[in-house]
Amino acid sequence: MKKIAKTSKIFMSGFVLLSLVLVANLDTQAAEPLPVDLNTWTAESYPPLSGFLEAAWAVSTDGNSVLQSINGQPTVFYSDFEVLDTEVEGTIEVITTGDDDFIGFVLGFQPGDTTNPAADYLLVDWKRVEQGYDFPPCTPGSTALAGLAVSRVSGIPTADEFWGHTNFNISGCSDLDNGLEELARGTNLGDTGWADNRAYKFAFEYGATSLKVYVDGNLEIDITGDFSNGRLAFYNFSQAPVDYNSVVVVVGVEIDIKPGSDPNCFNNDGNGVIPVAILGSETFDVNQIDPYSVTLEGMAVKMVGKADRALSHIEDVNDDGFDDLVVQIQDENGIFEPGIGEAIIMGLLEDGRNFEGSDYICVTQ
Repeated sequence: MKKIAKTSKIFMSGFVLLSLVLVANLDTQAAEPLPVDLNTWTAESYPPLSGFLEAAWAVSTDGNSVLQSINGQPTVFYSDFEVLDTEVEGTIEVITTGDDDFIGFVLGFQPGDTTNPAADYLLVDWKRVEQGYDFPPCTPGSTALAGLAVSRVSGIPTADEFWGHTNFNISGCSDLDNGLEELARGTNLGDTGWADNRAYKFAFEYGATSLKVYVDGNLEIDITGDFSNGRLAFYNFSQAPVDYNSVVVVVGVEIDIKPGSDPNCFNNDGNGVIPVAILGSETFDVNQIDPYSVTLEGMAVKMVGKADRALSHIEDVNDDGFDDLVVQIQDENGIFEPGIGEAIIMGLLEDGRNFEGSDYICVTQ
């Protein structure tokens, strides 16, 4: 995952990432973010039509992957957390079937949106080949183009509207408040379909005013707009079997190393602790943090007492009216080389998401 820097003011107008050049070399030992547990996610589908079966989402024993095995109507498998102002990455693979329809993801989904006339979310879907089709019962057929695209979903579209990324105005069937508006197609994959038995790595940066979508490290979609908060979901339409797996979600947070100090200087000699404040906000509740999971460049929170309690407390360190979590990191000799650089803090939230933030430091001899 990319590093998220405190100094970028990342949530002022969407999701912004900074790449920082270090003056000092860091002997970084931070662990990689962990995948979320898909056992806590929920399946929801649009009503099946004649000739199509109900979707079937089967989560693996370890919770790291889910397989959708039915060729049916549009269906989603959504998270138990909201996804605005996060980074998401994962893989998707179609097992050989000879079929050629839609796979993808949804951002900003709300539980019940398949029957919600006020639904408003983004759909990133990928069709293998161009194909026309006319689904029952009332809207005319449409043509699905090959390739990757992002569309805005409104209300309760018909299958034909999902298929062709369109919005019909048919009295008694579907009006202009219910349908899809295609917003963009992939830069490289806009007219190129997916391949069987190939695992594609997707990554998203989703904010209130921007969406970026990467496939195998290549930026395919980069749009701006006014986007809604909501759940992350896998999406499947008339395609099986498809495996979605290894989904990592990282929430960007602001931190303050040695709160009250500027610059944030310390002697990395293995003696004592390094205080770090993880800052709460209107959209981030620090009470969700598991303090035992927190690390600063691989260094853990100091444990105290017979019960090995994580040395941490809640305090509003910046007087903004929101709780902040202050953790005391056990210093370890030699983690940093002397000089000025960036230190990254990582950890887990109670819902299984990761969080990550960074701050400048200066290390003295």
